[in-house]
Amino acid sequence: MFNFEQLYIDSSFALIEKEISLAEVRVLLEQNRFVVFIDKLAYVVADSESVLLELSDPKMQLREWIKFTKSPGSPICPLNRLMELELTSDRPVLIGENPSEIRGVTTARRIAECLIDEKRRLTSYFIALVETVNEAVTAVDQKGKVIYWNQAAEQVYGIRKETIIGRKIGEHFDQESIMLQRVLDEGRPVRQVYHQPTPDTHVLISASPIMENGRIIGGIATEQDITRIVRLNEELYSAVPAMVEQDRSFAAIIGSGIMFKRVLELAKKFTRVHTPVLLTGEAGSGKEMLAQAIHDGAGGKDASFLTIHCGALPGGLLETELFGYQGGAF
Repeated sequence: MFNFEQLYIDSSFALIEKEISLAEVRVLLEQNRFVVFIDKLAYVVADSESVLLELSDPKMQLREWIKFTKSPGSPICPLNRLMELELTSDRPVLIGENPSEIRGVTTARRIAECLIDEKRRLTSYFIALVETVNEAVTAVDQKGKVIYWNQAAEQVYGIRKETIIGRKIGEHFDQESIMLQRVLDEGRPVRQVYHQPTPDTHVLISASPIMENGRIIGGIATEQDITRIVRLNEELYSAVPAMVEQDRSFAAIIGSGIMFKRVLELAKKFTRVHTPVLLTGEAGSGKEMLAQAIHDGAGGKDASFLTIHCGALPGGLLETELFGYQGGAF
């Protein structure tokens, strides 16, 4: 949000709500930089207009002079609503809640300068943010042209900023598989979608449209590199010989105590029905062995039994492990 607290507001003004002559206006301008006249509209006479006043009859009333010179009115706007103001005139802008509570006078030029300074500041914050996060960050405009590509994106995709910024994202990736293009077309965000952009790279993508007044003006995506997690997961599975025969019956579960025996008796009852079973307990308490025993005891000894350590996998990758994924989604 733009901050106008640093905007220069000139408090050297005289507020007039009654008829006065141009001679009186000139006297007031010797003591103030502005004379603010409240009629049906608010009008501002600046000290820079003294020359024009000298060319007119000093007995002329200010209202008549404003009408004669066709001077446009000046808007009155609270400081926190300046972003809503349309700067269509070079006339001064009055800062205040209403004509009786005017804080001071500023100009469209000063507001524009403040906006430019604030834009530079926000841009610096944005750049620092996207270069600090570990995820690859890509931003495009409404036409799919890349407007930002951080260092992490360079590392993930091997494409330099100078090569891709200013060019359409479809020039480097398959147009139909670009997630940001889908966001621009549909206007809906996506979260934690798994993708393998290259044979040796695995990422989770989140993307959102950038909106302005209900209109899509671009999109931004972050991609978390999970290649290391995937490789560790693959090494974990490959470390266990696939064909080693193991005793996975209840007899292979060793333990003692009344509670332990009750758990085994209850588990054996579930071998007679085909229903999902939720096993809870601390790490290392034997939940996996008990699940295998129930599975085999229910007649599934020759059927597949898949073990996934959910705590070691991100949500998007877990979904992929269970249900697979559609390739080619950037």
